[in-house]
Amino acid sequence: VKTSEAMHAPEILAQFDSATVWRVRFNLPSDRPSEYRWNGEIYPVAGDLRGDLRIAFVSCNGEEIGDLEREGSERNAMWRGCVRRTRRNLSHCCCMGAIRSMPMKSRRAIL
Repeated sequence: VKTSEAMHAPEILAQFDSATVWRVRFNLPSDRPSEYRWNGEIYPVAGDLRGDLRIAFVSCNGEEIGDLEREGSERNAMWRGCVRRTRRNLSHCCCMGAIRSMPMKSRRAIL
């Protein structure tokens, strides 16, 4: 991971047949927006914590159960809207509920 300050090495926390869990520890400023880079992608961070905080909550509310056969573009319309709003105005914190019911393939497809 690269920040404006330095490169930070990842460490493996766990390995499974189909996934690896990585951790990278680094600091970012808390008085202004910033970003970090990982694997060629840039991740903006809403780091200005001095005023009101924007907290987002997303959940499928169980809609994914029994709904995997529906057309992906229809199923993921609300998720895409959430991604668009987040890109326009980053939240300081995003709490997610019931994401476990969405297959990993679907999560990747909407981002």
